[in-house]
Amino acid sequence: QVDQDLYKGLDYDQARNISHHYRDDYLEDLTGTPADKDFYGYHHSETENHDVMTIINYSPKEHHTFTLKPYYSSEDKKWLDGGADKYVETERFGSKLDYAGDWSGTLISAGYWYENFDLEKYIRKNKLNDQGRNYAGWAYLAENRSDGHIHSPYLQLDRSIGPFSCQAGIKYFFYHEPANRAYLSDKSTPSSYSKALNDNLGIDYEMSLEAVNYQKWLPSFSLGYQASPDLEFYLNYGRNYMRPYAYVPIAMVFSQNRKKFQVAGLSLQDLFDKWKLETSDNFDFGCRFEHFWFSLAPTIFYARHQDLLFVANDSRVGVNYHQNVGDATIWGAELECNIYPTDNLILFFNPSYTKATFDNDLASTGSILATGGNDLPDTPRWLLKAGFIYYYKNFTVSPSIKYVDQRYGDIENREEIDSYTTVDLTIEYLIKNPWFFQEASLKLEFTNLFDKKYVGTIKADDDGFNASQYYSGVPFTTVCKISGKF
Repeated sequence: QVDQDLYKGLDYDQARNISHHYRDDYLEDLTGTPADKDFYGYHHSETENHDVMTIINYSPKEHHTFTLKPYYSSEDKKWLDGGADKYVETERFGSKLDYAGDWSGTLISAGYWYENFDLEKYIRKNKLNDQGRNYAGWAYLAENRSDGHIHSPYLQLDRSIGPFSCQAGIKYFFYHEPANRAYLSDKSTPSSYSKALNDNLGIDYEMSLEAVNYQKWLPSFSLGYQASPDLEFYLNYGRNYMRPYAYVPIAMVFSQNRKKFQVAGLSLQDLFDKWKLETSDNFDFGCRFEHFWFSLAPTIFYARHQDLLFVANDSRVGVNYHQNVGDATIWGAELECNIYPTDNLILFFNPSYTKATFDNDLASTGSILATGGNDLPDTPRWLLKAGFIYYYKNFTVSPSIKYVDQRYGDIENREEIDSYTTVDLTIEYLIKNPWFFQEASLKLEFTNLFDKKYVGTIKADDDGFNASQYYSGVPFTTVCKISGKF
């Protein structure tokens, strides 16, 4: 179980003057006024997880194995967001059956993944006054009409001939999101979720949702060539997907702006009808070279993303919410470089360059947003991490430097965030065979050693009014870890 107070996001004006707003946060004390929506105690999350899994292997004969992995998982999450109590209750169970076998030098892998899930989402609202937070009805009261489920069979073939290796596979992904029934409510509706489902003002047809199915074929392919014991080349291709998400944020936006959507003749179903399953086609080509005093691993990558889900403005209602904003192209290169000048010293240098841009302008909400050629939000062009690891007797010292290039916080690239550089340091002392331990270690981790003021995370805003929220990066932090191995 994890309980935590949440950080307050900054707006763009604050973010671009981060040195003056680095420690801005929620209010420490209650005032008895509407400003209490920014009291830190009203921005808190509680998450409880339970996970159980077992693995059963069966080999009918040599080089042929069946593996069954049944599992159960649940997550109950509640977070206070000013005047709103947001709940997500998830229960999942399923199993994955895999087969792996060697058929005359060809490795065959096949399997089937099935999952049944129940994802309930609801939002309770409160009125803030000098009496604190007082229940004021439901912003979103709904229940699923049935469970959802996933079906995903796959087949993969792997073959090596001399220095060449080849792998090809295909996966089918089917996702069923069940129908959802929403209810009208007011202050007289019980504050208990289970009671409110049976005692409300009737069905809310504008916020009820029909069942929907998503399905995709996901091929993959890879080719490798071992040119020498020290040099290997590879080429990979794979299609990936992103499961639908952001149901609660959109429901919250619709609830808070219901009149605007009504004037535009839009229901919550109309917003979800335009949703598509995000997919991407990914290629990468690279090599690995190992030498006794250095190693290199350069990679070139290229990806096409379809139906990206981002927060964008809908001019028909004048608010922002998650929409499929179109396609994007991502390409670039990265390098992993390690140098070993002595037995106890490793130097590392890992730069990367990424260009991630939208293919076209967004024109899905009645007006055109100039997004074609723009960078994807929170995607810096250049990244660099460099440093060294030095071993001396039982000590290990590892300083490192990280550079993050400038990036944007919105899809129109109007909100530019500066680049930053931080320095970290790790010192570890290892003791062999102390007392009844096999080994023990004491580690000190110094993050952001020079206390650089910078913007860390950029988050698409969920309230429908601001394009993005910006969060201060980690300040100078020291962590001490003591561990033992029996």
